[in-house]
Amino acid sequence: MKKFSVSSIISVMKRKYYPVFETGDYNINTVGIRSIMNDETGEVQADRFNDCLCVFYKVKGKWKLYTYKAATVPGIYYLQHPMLPEFGTAILAPGFYRGAYTLGLHYGLPALQQVGLLRLYRDTTRDMVLDLDGRTVQ
Repeated sequence: MKKFSVSSIISVMKRKYYPVFETGDYNINTVGIRSIMNDETGEVQADRFNDCLCVFYKVKGKWKLYTYKAATVPGIYYLQHPMLPEFGTAILAPGFYRGAYTLGLHYGLPALQQVGLLRLYRDTTRDMVLDLDGRTVQ
């Protein structure tokens, strides 16, 4: 997994005009970073933990950064069997989602839970190619 620094993440966030929580202790910034496109096909791949979730915040003026391998796109099963077949598989669109998540449980384990609205791509083709373009955003 690629190494990230707080300064490099903040630099990208500021270029995109995303706010960065830089004051106060434990004012958490959570950033998902999708992998660079697959070298062989040029497509984002399902069923791979090839993305990164970064969590960073300050404690007594010093940054703390934690990175985790993650998957930011649905797996093959859900691409072929959407939970809402009439709308297609939901894939989170890039953006800033203030207050969209809270801490909760998923199958009894600590997890982030969605509590706010998100922009989504909708993949309706079931062809195993992720439809990540503006035509499919809702």
